[in-house]
Amino acid sequence: MIIGKHDLALKPFRKWRNDRAIRRTCLVMVHGKPDQAILDSVSILNQYRCNGSPSYWLSLLSVEIPFFDSATSLKVTLKRLGFPVVGSGKAALSLSRGSNGTFLATVAVSWPENSKFEYEIPELDRMRKFGAREESFWNATCEERRIVLKKYEYSGCLQDAVESRQPLGHFTGHQQFGKNDFKVKDGVFTPHVSSLALVDTAVQFIQDFTENILDLGTGSGCLLLSVLDAFPCNGYGIDINHGALSLAQENAQLLGIENVSFKYCDYTTQDVSSVFPGVSFSVIICNPPYLPEQLASSFEGFEPKSAVSGGSDGLDMYREIAALCKGSLQVEPGAKLILEAPGNFKHDLITKIFSDLEFCGYGEQDAKGMNRCLVFKF
Repeated sequence: MIIGKHDLALKPFRKWRNDRAIRRTCLVMVHGKPDQAILDSVSILNQYRCNGSPSYWLSLLSVEIPFFDSATSLKVTLKRLGFPVVGSGKAALSLSRGSNGTFLATVAVSWPENSKFEYEIPELDRMRKFGAREESFWNATCEERRIVLKKYEYSGCLQDAVESRQPLGHFTGHQQFGKNDFKVKDGVFTPHVSSLALVDTAVQFIQDFTENILDLGTGSGCLLLSVLDAFPCNGYGIDINHGALSLAQENAQLLGIENVSFKYCDYTTQDVSSVFPGVSFSVIICNPPYLPEQLASSFEGFEPKSAVSGGSDGLDMYREIAALCKGSLQVEPGAKLILEAPGNFKHDLITKIFSDLEFCGYGEQDAKGMNRCLVFKF
């Protein structure tokens, strides 16, 4: 059919437009595992397991919408239904490790009289390869988890534990961190491999075996004990969780580390110097909770809220540490404060919070090449 400029030629076109009869077909990759009934004119082409999605599922959909409806309106609708489009920008949601572009493309246009025009673009093949790659990552992670669970003779449902993305320590009671094996338990934050960058950074700044290192919010003791295992100076750890303190002490005994003291202290309200009188610190380390409250809720049930939630903007505990540094904390001249932070994110805001200290730059990068350690000098 040929549409010309004459009113008679445009008349059917205008009627189709007003009747929303001109349609376009969109390929879209969404988070989640929707069923066929989520929208009119939707087909589910493929579904994939994915480590980086909050639901651990991705779905490739073919959706027909009125031609003049915007792509943004489709994204908003899918997000409202609980299946946000994979990507960046308005109404989309990136994978946890990031994703390039937005996975939505128009591939065909149709109108009455059985006419249809299809675009010759490789979007379907590209999206299928992306989904298959994500599922291959999922399968590799499952195999790694299966090996660890068998090593510790896990007696529960193996398949459920393999497919869960909760830390393995919640199933085995053990977590590998660096070269050491740590005991972990419910109610205490589980060590994460990204924090090894903080350990490597701290060791670089310790010059003498007589130096004192302070760990704020020590948890299982993995950070402090890993530093002391690499450079046996004097370690001091504080926490508000009595269960964490007893676990940290148990881990110290298992590793044979004696030059360490763990004590209860709420550094937001207590004077740390009164807990360790006469001790002056040359290195202070901390992995504070830095997730905004909304994101921290996704850890509910397998990590303590106090260990992951940093308030509405994720920066509350950085402000508390900055206040501590301005107070009566006893430090050596030129002492270093080493903080873990979100990977390549919010670092400018954090450095502003610590404007009273000298920002020395970044420490070691994590295994993914991200800057997570911020170093300050007193």
